[in-house]
Amino acid sequence: MAIYYQDNANVKNTALALQKILSNVGVNSNIIPVSNLQPPPIGGFLLNIDSNLQIRKEGYQLSIVTNSAKITGVDAAGLFYGVQTIGQLIMQKQKIRSLPNCTITDWPAYSIRGFMHDTGRNFREISALKVQLDRFSSYKYNTFHLHLTDNPAWRPESKLFPQLNDPGFRKAGRDEGRSYSFDEIREIIKYAAERHIRIIPELDMPGHSEYFETTFGFKMETEQGMTVLEKLLDEFCSEIPAKDCPVIHIGSDEVHIPNPDQFIDRMCARLKANGRKAMVWSPGLKANNEVIKQLWNDITPSKLEKITHPFIDSYAGYLNSMLPMH
Repeated sequence: MAIYYQDNANVKNTALALQKILSNVGVNSNIIPVSNLQPPPIGGFLLNIDSNLQIRKEGYQLSIVTNSAKITGVDAAGLFYGVQTIGQLIMQKQKIRSLPNCTITDWPAYSIRGFMHDTGRNFREISALKVQLDRFSSYKYNTFHLHLTDNPAWRPESKLFPQLNDPGFRKAGRDEGRSYSFDEIREIIKYAAERHIRIIPELDMPGHSEYFETTFGFKMETEQGMTVLEKLLDEFCSEIPAKDCPVIHIGSDEVHIPNPDQFIDRMCARLKANGRKAMVWSPGLKANNEVIKQLWNDITPSKLEKITHPFIDSYAGYLNSMLPMH
């Protein structure tokens, strides 16, 4: 079976994704670049991008007639999601030759569709995170919130403060010897981007940070602590380019400190100076209205309508302290 694709790199990557989907159900295929975007012959797929398509961002049109399929995305992400729909149809029917004749015009209802994984408390190998990203991409998720720090440990590498990666300062029994190198963080960001998923790393502060006081002997909200954090933010931003990681989450929830305004303003300003957009939990320390707030508590629709700052409502999918199933 042939996969014809509009001859450019973005479309080729999605053609390779379709090739893998077909391979998973035992169908061999060849990918063939073309300049003529006419409907493919019977038994073929045609993939292309048309920015003039009259649908929303990340949308696509899919047409299947007599086992020939044409998938057109309004952008690269839309084309990728159209291919994921092919995968869903295959999984539903189990046999590639039973793909139904159909026409689908589709786009996401929500601009941010994501999942948070807490590796600060419990470390996960890069290989395991890649498996998750593969699964999320098939569900058309576009955001992966990577919680890299919590009470047990600071997981990212630090060349400035290597003691942060010393297992002796971490909580025993919580993967105290495990960290992510900057190479690994760049690797997982690249892997996610190939699947049209943006990584939002979280460096939680000033709460959820028992490891910090154990390591340095002072708290994050002190002058010494804020100075260290500014250097850590600078280091992280110098290692991870802004184009790959434009938003950085700094937590700020579940903590009471004597200088909340000074702390949150100073950390957000440091991220802005590094060309990043800051994101925080809400409820949490009160950041300015340029900062993205992630809602983790219930809020009525009438109150949501009055919010004027950028926000993400994650309460509907917030699972915490669930009892085991019996």
